[in-house]
Amino acid sequence: MTGALIQLVAYGIQDLYLTGAPQITFFKIVYRRHTNFSVDSVRQNFTSPADFGKIVTCNISRAGDLIGKTYLYIQIPEIPRFIDIETGEEDHIKKFAWVENLGYALIQEITVEIGGKLIDRHYGEFMYIWEQVSGRQPIGINKMIGNVPEMHKFSNGKPGYLLYVPLKFWFCRHTGLSLPLIALASSDVKINIMFRRFDECYRMGPTFSIELIEDVCPFRSGDYIEQIINGKSIYGYCIDYDYIKKRLYYIKIQNINASKKNFDSLIEPSLSQGIINSPTYSRNILYRIYNSLNGLYCTPKPNTLERLESTMLPYIPTFVNSFLYVNYVYLDTDERLKFARSNHEYLIEQLQYNQEVGIGTPNVKQNLALMHPCKEHFWIVQLDSLVGPRTINDLFNYTDSHIRYPDGRFYGRDLVETATLILNGKNRFGIRNNTYFNKIVPWQCHFRSPVIGINDYSFCLFPEDHQPSASCNMSKIDFITMNMRLGNVINTQNTCKVRAYTINYNILRIFFNLGGLAFM
Repeated sequence: MTGALIQLVAYGIQDLYLTGAPQITFFKIVYRRHTNFSVDSVRQNFTSPADFGKIVTCNISRAGDLIGKTYLYIQIPEIPRFIDIETGEEDHIKKFAWVENLGYALIQEITVEIGGKLIDRHYGEFMYIWEQVSGRQPIGINKMIGNVPEMHKFSNGKPGYLLYVPLKFWFCRHTGLSLPLIALASSDVKINIMFRRFDECYRMGPTFSIELIEDVCPFRSGDYIEQIINGKSIYGYCIDYDYIKKRLYYIKIQNINASKKNFDSLIEPSLSQGIINSPTYSRNILYRIYNSLNGLYCTPKPNTLERLESTMLPYIPTFVNSFLYVNYVYLDTDERLKFARSNHEYLIEQLQYNQEVGIGTPNVKQNLALMHPCKEHFWIVQLDSLVGPRTINDLFNYTDSHIRYPDGRFYGRDLVETATLILNGKNRFGIRNNTYFNKIVPWQCHFRSPVIGINDYSFCLFPEDHQPSASCNMSKIDFITMNMRLGNVINTQNTCKVRAYTINYNILRIFFNLGGLAFM
């Protein structure tokens, strides 16, 4: 007690800056009264059935006064177990997996319209990127979007699953920007969604197989394998090994422009079987297939060819159900009348997407077509060999390698080695390496750091806040270029794509029951 009193009376001139003429006390709670309201989540149906590859529209009904947080609900169908046609029993070779982050992967693009005018357009990939830098609840969001092992790990068949994908439009992220339907009596509000095709949303194997010499194969399901002959490489993802047939089953991972197309075996028909079928035969050694991480290997049987395996499902699955859950806000009488009779101006955020550019050289000059005051710029580079039908379909891998560790972490590095942004011929910043864009900028400006390969540059201090904290008005800049140096793995036989997303400010005006943008 005595010591506490000494602290209390130890008061000097310096304390005038801290406790002189105090304005608050920590021992009397202060609160502010708010207007009366209530919130309810209301189901909003699409005008036509939603499904893989479809474009659907939801006309937002006037069930309440404002709308806020919105979720896309999708009931994913069950994938039945595969049956071996020859035996009539369960097929232990064929396996199926949904892609990771399925909820985001399903969304090719999603738009919001007011009065028939496009206000904002988002993409599933951007929604994933934004969650990577700003998400507060990774465990919860992974369950909501189906990013759980029972969905993205290979197995024979899959259970059904319910997805709840949170949308990220301006009115979904900030309560104070809730869209006032009560003031838009003459304007319809629509949300349009383009879903990805089914073949872009799943992985199924094996796509190929090859017969081996050895009775025992050192590979397990999930191992990454490779074969390098005369400096030319081919890669794969091990699905299984049949000890009776001595066949290795895998998904091939390759760029369509690569010169080596197949896993090969030694072709020497004239030699005796005893010599040629020996794993230690000198020429067989050249054709060994290796585990990409631990160096264990097996040997293809000579004079055999890689065999194409059927990975067709008996039918194309369809959504069991899909609709939007929209949070409607119900206002009390006085505030409702105020919203209905007033004109409104909202500072909103929009997304600009620069169409993907195909790249076959490490030196990249990407011209950006940007407008409006921009607050943040994201860009990614992705190998072509990782996405597409009959591939590993690793949609959110932005590294220079297809390999992942057993715990799911990426093995590769960022494909972007260095980058600089040039505005009207002048460097906005000097050449900086990927550590700056992938680690330092997110640490400075965001709640969390993204996975390897997501590159970020912020023109403002606090990009997650609605309150502006600086921007760059790209409407006043004629030439905007991002110069990049990519990894040496990029060449004409190992190509990639560059995609960029930029967040900008705009003004949404609601006058006389009509809504529109101040700047187009």
